[in-house]
Amino acid sequence: MGASKPGMFLVLGLVLVGVFGGRIGAQTIGDKIRNDPDLSQFLALLERSELANITLQYKQATIFAPINKAFQTHSTTEEDPNTLVLYHMTTIPKRTTQLGTSYSSLYSELDGNPPLWITHTTGNYHNDIFVNNARLLVSQSDIQTSQKNGNIQILHKIDEVLVPTRSSRSVQQRVYNPTAYDFLEYYESLIIHPHRLRYFRQKVQQNNKQDIFKTEGGHTFFIPVDEGFKDGRADLIDAKIIDGHVIPKKVLFTAPTKKDVPFQTLANGDNNVRVVISFTQETRNPNTIINYVKSHTLLSDGKHSQGVVLSEIVKANIPVKNGVVHLIQKPLMVVDNNVRQLLEVHTLDPRNDLYFNVVTSGTNRTVTVEGGGVNATVIQPDLAATNGIIHVIDRVLGVPYTTVYDKLQTDYSLNYTYQLGKQSGFNEQLSDTTKKFTYFVPRNRAWEEASVDHPSAIKKLFMPEYYYHATSILERHLVISDEPYTMERIKQLSSGREENNFGKRNDIHLPTVRGELHLFVEETNDHDDPSVNKSFIIHWKGERIPVFRPNVACTNGVIHVIDAPFLQDGDIRVSGASSLHFAPHLIMILVAKWLLL
Repeated sequence: MGASKPGMFLVLGLVLVGVFGGRIGAQTIGDKIRNDPDLSQFLALLERSELANITLQYKQATIFAPINKAFQTHSTTEEDPNTLVLYHMTTIPKRTTQLGTSYSSLYSELDGNPPLWITHTTGNYHNDIFVNNARLLVSQSDIQTSQKNGNIQILHKIDEVLVPTRSSRSVQQRVYNPTAYDFLEYYESLIIHPHRLRYFRQKVQQNNKQDIFKTEGGHTFFIPVDEGFKDGRADLIDAKIIDGHVIPKKVLFTAPTKKDVPFQTLANGDNNVRVVISFTQETRNPNTIINYVKSHTLLSDGKHSQGVVLSEIVKANIPVKNGVVHLIQKPLMVVDNNVRQLLEVHTLDPRNDLYFNVVTSGTNRTVTVEGGGVNATVIQPDLAATNGIIHVIDRVLGVPYTTVYDKLQTDYSLNYTYQLGKQSGFNEQLSDTTKKFTYFVPRNRAWEEASVDHPSAIKKLFMPEYYYHATSILERHLVISDEPYTMERIKQLSSGREENNFGKRNDIHLPTVRGELHLFVEETNDHDDPSVNKSFIIHWKGERIPVFRPNVACTNGVIHVIDAPFLQDGDIRVSGASSLHFAPHLIMILVAKWLLL
């Protein structure tokens, strides 16, 4: 044995010389790697792998080489460099244009030939190719050389280290290329990780669902860890829920998979239960991204509740022979929390309603909710709970953060009033934070209904050449004072002004930009429960105008969204010559404005 060692090292030394610079003439792939400073860490592993160097000298090959930055986030300590390096190699030369289709695979050079899964993605500016969860640096790939015997070798750079799924050398019964079920069965020997999978494995066996984790091809498997089965959750797992943890015929790693795109699960074979799964993310800080998976039960059979269940991915992107496995924090489809357990609401405020709106742009739909003057976007809808549904939103309701101008500009339902004020410059004053505004804003539907009664007049009102007239109308709706007037405050001021001796109400007078706004507010309650929000009716010039959305708080005032503009039949009329005429009191306002010019 002692005499054989020098010879063995001599052979290995000759191999290394041949691969890493000993040849005269064209550079080899080994030379390309050695001369690239961004591949120095991969080179260090490659130089220690005898088997990899033999492949580079005698075989065709494709090498996926991680750049140095990829090793900064690589935490796995591999005892044998052959294991890690050979998983980055295949003996079939493949350029980027030859890497197959999404969810296809290449056999690696590692013992057992575990697959490398290929995914193609399309983007606005360029397309990407992924090997497992690693992205090819396309502009630095397709480096090709030929050996003397004509063998082709191709080098691609990738941004992440590829980690094979296999048991360590110290384990008695080694697993080299596990299926998803092998992974479930021999998990303890495959990966050093604080989580265990006993509960889910037991449920798979009890429900005779082993075959779906053994099925050949490429699939995506979600396996909940033991920590997610507390509080008797394991008793709720049945065959359909297990089916809901498998996406067939798609190998979905986290990086290349589009977020919030639903994929059908195996729980989709009848008219009783239909479940889709999608990926989503949360950015905790610029350097921390948390991946989640969510199941959405679209159809329910009475036993499995409709709605969304969100689960954190605690260990992602574990490649297996028949696809990829993601370990998740708790089972999908299992609705066993109530609203109070998921989200603590300390008080209920009967003074404020929530207003939902759906904005559609092409195929995209955005749901917004407003409360206390704050408009929030629903970023995660339909989280199911045993006693209700939760919608996750992107900001706190009830704490105003926009001016009256900003609110008017960004609220789609107020767009018509915003456009009417934009053409005359009327809106610019609404950004002034030194003033307090109370703005009675007709919503879009209010203008649409007004155009039914006054089609020609309302049409002309929105034309740029009639901006003076539009300004005069809007000035009637805007109150400027030392404090904003909530509907409760206006109602309070109205309470001492009931009908006079002649049966006529005594209106309150609110200061507008020009003159005063005379109105009376009536509070109604159509509900037996006094805690349910009440509604308000504005009485103006004999008109009863419902307040659709009261008390939209802004940083410099308040908006009351109303169901009709402050307009009367005599205010606007169209003559036979299609010219626009105004009532005498509006003409006086316009004359005064012209005299000031």
